[in-house]
Amino acid sequence: MPYTLNREEPKILDALENVAKLNNFKYFTGEKFEAEGVFSRHTVIREFGSWKKAMEELKKYLSSKKIEFNAKPNNFLYSNDDIFCEIERIWKEVGHRPSKDEWISCSPRISYDVIIRRFGGWISACSKFIEFKSTNSQVPIGEDSKRLSKATGSKNEVVKIPKFRTKTRNIPSGIRLKVLNRDNFSCIFCGKSPATDFGTKLHLDHIVPFSKGGTNKIENLQTLCSECNLGKGDSEKY
Repeated sequence: MPYTLNREEPKILDALENVAKLNNFKYFTGEKFEAEGVFSRHTVIREFGSWKKAMEELKKYLSSKKIEFNAKPNNFLYSNDDIFCEIERIWKEVGHRPSKDEWISCSPRISYDVIIRRFGGWISACSKFIEFKSTNSQVPIGEDSKRLSKATGSKNEVVKIPKFRTKTRNIPSGIRLKVLNRDNFSCIFCGKSPATDFGTKLHLDHIVPFSKGGTNKIENLQTLCSECNLGKGDSEKY
């Protein structure tokens, strides 16, 4: 049965097919399409309703031409260690937590879409990366891939991320994420971050001490590295 084309679909599908050829007729992201195509991914999404539907339509279109196309993304092609290694590289390159546009402009080896699908959002991904760095600060990311692969049994298996350990307790994860994001995942005193300063660990600190009635409200929480947090505690003794 011939594939029926509507509106702007012929031009868009031809452009999608050209990029599919460059990717061995396997799924590709919107960023990849924009880098190699002639339309923006937003034009494609407006035409088909979503990027997923565009990939499904491309598969039907290519099937009518007897070309097999894999329209499903492999979200676990990369391990968490692979992703964290790339986040660390780009974070250091831009000197702070990268925005979406900064990520794309740095020619990443792993697409933005893959990362947000894995972690449920960009801020969440950055938070998990900082958590990993804070709890594994003695091992540079990328230098211990063999150990992690051996521990999980597979190069592509997802590495279980340790829970974030802080000096304080019972801070809801949603509040913790908002505080870390507000403070740019860095110590507000010295500016150090696990992403750019090897060995740095971040703590969430109560401005008004928990023991003196301090609450877990965002306004009473701040991000400190372990050294500044220790120094703050020592100074309060005098």
